[in-house]
Amino acid sequence: MSKIIFSFLLLLLASKILFAQNQSKIDSLKQILESSLSDKERVDIYVMIAGEYKNIDSLNTFQYIDKAIGLADEINYPEGKIDALRKLGMQHVLLGNYAKAEAIFHEIIRGSREIKYKKGKALGYEGLGVLFMSQGDYEKALDYYFKSLKINEEFNNKRLIASNYNYIGLIYNKQGDYEKALDYYFKSLKINEKNDDKKGIAINYNNLGLIYYYQGDYEKALDYYFKSLKIFEELKNKEGLSSNYQRTGYIYEEEGNYRKALDYYFKSLKIFEEIGEKEGIAGTYISVATIYFFQENYEKSLNYFFKSLKIFETLDDKEGIASAYNNIGVVYQEQRDYEKSLNYYLKSSKLQEELSNKLGIAVTYTNIGSIYGRQENYKEALKYLSRSLEMHKTLNAKVDKSFCLIQISMVYRKQKKWNSAKNYLNEALELAQETGVIRHIRDATEQLALVEKELGNYHAAYEYQVLFKQMADSLQNEEQTKNITRLEMNYEFEQEKDSIQFANEAEQLVLEKDIENRKIIQRSTFIGLALLAVLAVVLFIFFQSKRRSNRLLTEKTEQLEVANEEIKTINEEVTITNEELKTANESINRQNVELKELNDVKNKLFSIISHDLRGPLGNILSVLELMVERKVPEEEAKNILEHLKTETGEVSTLFDNLLYWAKSQMEKGIEANPREIDLSKLVNDNVNLIHNRAQNKGIQIINQVEGENKVYADKDMIKLIIRNILHNALKFSSEGKNIYLSTAEKEDFVTLKIQDEGMGMSPETVEILFQPKTTQLSPEHTQSGKGTGLGLMLSQEFIEKNKGEITVESKMGEGSTFYIKLPKL
Repeated sequence: MSKIIFSFLLLLLASKILFAQNQSKIDSLKQILESSLSDKERVDIYVMIAGEYKNIDSLNTFQYIDKAIGLADEINYPEGKIDALRKLGMQHVLLGNYAKAEAIFHEIIRGSREIKYKKGKALGYEGLGVLFMSQGDYEKALDYYFKSLKINEEFNNKRLIASNYNYIGLIYNKQGDYEKALDYYFKSLKINEKNDDKKGIAINYNNLGLIYYYQGDYEKALDYYFKSLKIFEELKNKEGLSSNYQRTGYIYEEEGNYRKALDYYFKSLKIFEEIGEKEGIAGTYISVATIYFFQENYEKSLNYFFKSLKIFETLDDKEGIASAYNNIGVVYQEQRDYEKSLNYYLKSSKLQEELSNKLGIAVTYTNIGSIYGRQENYKEALKYLSRSLEMHKTLNAKVDKSFCLIQISMVYRKQKKWNSAKNYLNEALELAQETGVIRHIRDATEQLALVEKELGNYHAAYEYQVLFKQMADSLQNEEQTKNITRLEMNYEFEQEKDSIQFANEAEQLVLEKDIENRKIIQRSTFIGLALLAVLAVVLFIFFQSKRRSNRLLTEKTEQLEVANEEIKTINEEVTITNEELKTANESINRQNVELKELNDVKNKLFSIISHDLRGPLGNILSVLELMVERKVPEEEAKNILEHLKTETGEVSTLFDNLLYWAKSQMEKGIEANPREIDLSKLVNDNVNLIHNRAQNKGIQIINQVEGENKVYADKDMIKLIIRNILHNALKFSSEGKNIYLSTAEKEDFVTLKIQDEGMGMSPETVEILFQPKTTQLSPEHTQSGKGTGLGLMLSQEFIEKNKGEITVESKMGEGSTFYIKLPKL
């Protein structure tokens, strides 16, 4: 519950932090002011400085905007005045002065229309979009963003078009329409990539990561955050780094790795403190407070929330103050101090109403309603929750609306009004499935299971309980956690590799410099020898002593040979060093490959145990709890037990596969023990095993395997291959379909043909079906049931050990045919 209550401030803070600026840039701009500038240039610099001060010092922001407007009026520079007014309007939005901001943006539009300044008009519409987005009026915000986009497209301003796309994506994100949000974020990314706008690309990566974070796909989210982080590191952009650290912390927070989350939050805090960015410091305090809240360290949590409140009060940031009140209320609510909690929620609500912030009002109404619900004041609870629901409908804020519906259902549950609770939960579940928010799906299905049980609908309760467990597992997905760890290791490895590469390059430069110095010495030696030779000739002429001249020449020749030997030794040392570096790099690469292979095996094992075994066993446990707790009607019990029987059969097959697979991973592997066996008997035994399951599913098995079909192979291995193929044929076939089995002899082989009328596979899936390291079948092949690909992988391995062959023919929607070719004796 609390995570959702905190989350409504997340997008706001993240967007403010992302565009924060630092003091060093302000100092640089002030130095430019001291140089020789035209008046127009001076206006533009004033506007830029005001923009840099926006999150640091409101007073300085307004002072530089006043300077820009005054000078622009003096020199008749309307474009400069419009740019300054836009900064002024944005600052008022930041401080929650919405009426002033709206008047300024309309003034910008009128002024731009008079001087035919299209860019100014577009910026005015964009400012109104930001204003209404801050107030939670998303429909109006979208309308103004699209007006701005239309103008920017007319004069093809790519940078502003990318900005419009980004803002539109942000609105759809807030509304919970993640598909549209992703579409516009990717549009913005495409333009920024074409323009090689690295900062824009990094911001796009951040926003994409935030979408996947909300959808619960933490692996994808972290991947985009690390991509963004790398760009900001290249650009040495402290603001971007701090934002990335914040969002990476969110991922680890969701994973329950609070120590890691705090590490990233404090990294972010350190940067904000260095650059004096108060808004960012306050936002980070909120993140740190949230961690302590989940660790149930409420004293520390309140301490950091009050720190954030103090900063927002210093900045006169009313929206921040309202959010801080809300967060403090959450902590007191968790401590069951409902009086204090309600007091802070009401303070937040009052301030949000003054700001006309519809989203903030709706969220605080939800929280107030939940407090009255806990106090069993159901009339007041429903009054506030109903108001919140109506506002969410107006805003089309689907994510917050689904949470509100769940809170209403809880009030009706406490009053034992089961049908009313059920209606609200069904609507909440539908919205949660539409937006893809796993956490809300989990909460809604958990509540529906309890409600259906109270209504005596045990089969429906069982189905919701199964879905609830699946969603809970998705939020604690062990394989995803491993992949997140792998992403982090890859990121750290890339940093380490860059450091090693830099060190190697530095060492190589030193060696090259040393060689160059020695070559200079060599050339100097040659010059010296030449001079000595000239001297020797002079001496020869002077003294006319041939013997003395020859002796001198001999000595110098020997010196030259010694110098050459030294140079040769140096060259050999350089060659050896290069070889050692090459060997070291090859060793690192080899170790990386081995590490990846080990991780693949480990991840495979975790995936199977976590999902394919724990899921069915959890379902069995759930239904047994239902049956023990209350007598279940006979017809309901029969249906449930039939379902459990099927799941138990699948678990049994999976256990066999897992056992064989684990043996095959051992150093020696599994050896085949071939002998003459009756293939027909093996087929009949396997058909009998699945006969009842096929009947229950309404599928007919037509076994045309007749007579003796003697083959030379390992009986257990062939039995497992046939069992896996039949198991898949049954799983991926629907009611009323048939499965055919037949054999054919040719020369020294017998071929067993297993044909189904199931959903079939695409050519791409068929191509990778028997690859040795395939760990997951394609989605189109598994949409009717879970599959690890383990059975087919083992089948391929075992058929090769028996000198046979397995092939498949398949077409989407028309079924699949497997051919198992085995040698005769």
